[in-house]
Amino acid sequence: MLRIGEWDASPVPPPRDLVAAPDAEAGRGLVLVRACADDWGRHPLRQGGDIGTYVWCDLVAA
Repeated sequence: MLRIGEWDASPVPPPRDLVAAPDAEAGRGLVLVRACADDWGRHPLRQGGDIGTYVWCDLVAA
């Protein structure tokens, strides 16, 4: 299994039911992650003065 993660400075997590139009300028990356990943999730980060969101996905070898 391979876990890929990304930290974003925004404290607002992405929605789990995100749908992006083909011509949308934002949100398509997460749609692709959901389509390809075996599992994915997100959780808020708060450490010291830093606030953000951590988004991860798991890819399992076939």
